[in-house]
Amino acid sequence: MDGSIVPYAPRYRRHVHALTRRHPTYFHLDWQPITSWYRATDNPSALIYDGRGDLTGVLLLTPIRQGVTWIRLLTMADNSIFEGLIQYIQASYPIEQIAALESQPWLIPLLARAGFRQFDRIIHLERPSSPINPSDYPLLTIRRAQQREFSTIAQVDQAAFSPHWQMDAEDFRYMLRYTVWFTVAVVDDTIVGYQLSTVHSFSVHLTRLAVLPTWQGRGIGRALVENLIEKFPRKTVTVNTQASNMASQQLYQHLGFRYQHWETPVWHWSNR
Repeated sequence: MDGSIVPYAPRYRRHVHALTRRHPTYFHLDWQPITSWYRATDNPSALIYDGRGDLTGVLLLTPIRQGVTWIRLLTMADNSIFEGLIQYIQASYPIEQIAALESQPWLIPLLARAGFRQFDRIIHLERPSSPINPSDYPLLTIRRAQQREFSTIAQVDQAAFSPHWQMDAEDFRYMLRYTVWFTVAVVDDTIVGYQLSTVHSFSVHLTRLAVLPTWQGRGIGRALVENLIEKFPRKTVTVNTQASNMASQQLYQHLGFRYQHWETPVWHWSNR
């Protein structure tokens, strides 16, 4: 392995963990625990060893969805090897886009030099605690989600979001352990939307909200958010959304959410 780049395998786990403890490390905001990352064997990955056989860099990515993947873990003894790791990934896997959240300043120049560009921003909104009078939706039922419905809920999610933001049934199983309120919107026994929220000391975070495209614009999303606010009237409700998603921003503003003064840029590399 001297002076080489190889794909990750679980037998390298201890080497990777040791490197993350010695050098700055980027971790993606992921619902799956790091232990599950280390067990993965078929996701895009690259480990680089120097001429002495010492591990000097690790790049792990999320599963590819419709050609799109995210940087999940990145750690390096020398930042100059980043482009080599990225080039190995690009040449070895059927990837059209690689995305990354800008959460650590040291990552920005590395992304720029490797051909990444900022393509969106995550904006953050907050609604102070206060009661709400929910609107009346006679044909709509909102109830708690059930685990047996995760595959159906994932289909709603994937229809509502572009590949960058989609989730699958396995993601929902991991998210369930953090969830305080997980509801679905049902019309004629068909799930047409859902929301999933987590709780913090003084606030509830609206983590996911999705409505089937054919049902958007009919008040489904509003009903789900109103139900959440009604459930936790004494807690502040926070939410994140894309700057490019004007429909969601308008919904939240109408319900009393206000912009917070910080954003998270989203970068990506594309071969298109």
